[in-house]
This record gives sequence, C-alpha cells and structure tokens, in this order.
Amino acid sequence: RDELYVGKHQIVYHLLDRLPPNRYVHPALIVEQRHIEAMQIDVAEEVGAIAAARPRFLILDPEYTRDDLLRLSTRHYLESHRRCAGTVIFERDGSPTRAGAADPR
Repeated sequence: RDELYVGKHQIVYHLLDRLPPNRYVHPALIVEQRHIEAMQIDVAEEVGAIAAARPRFLILDPEYTRDDLLRLSTRHYLESHRRCAGTVIFERDGSPTRAGAADPR
C-alpha cells in the first residue's frame, strides 16, 4: 500500500483511510513557528518521520512547505503534477509508475 504526505488538504488522509507519516495531521503544526513553540514540536524528528516512511507521493503546497521538505522532494522525488495555486505532486523516484519514465523537468 502506497503512503503519501499531504502538505495541505489533510482531508485526503481521511478519504483514503490513511494515517499521515508523522504525528501531526495539519501541516501548519510543523511549519508555523507559533505552533512549533507552543507545542514544543521537534521539527527535525517530524520531517525525519516523513522521510523514513518513504511515501510514494509528497503533495506540497507553498503555504505549508518547509525548506527541509523541499530538499527531500528534490533529492528523492520527481515532479509528477503541478496544480493550481502552486501545489506540486512529487512521486518518489523509482516508484513503479516512475520506472523508466523520463524526468518531466
């Protein structure tokens, strides 16, 4: 079963009956400093959990994206689709549908 990380529109987890790869469903909790401080969130640990889960898809939105998530996406993922308002869907390099596919960039 393929896993995913959704950087906005977390309703996707519910609709697909999936859990997020980290402890916090809402991406603002690992992006916005006020939440990080108030909840004493270890951001490196949360981003590490996302990386360790090796989700097939990263769905990143510019409003809720961190530099470390962008580095993860460019290191191990290929851009699959670009949607309105800047949302980008990345698919893990080496995923079944990516095997043999050309880099779309």
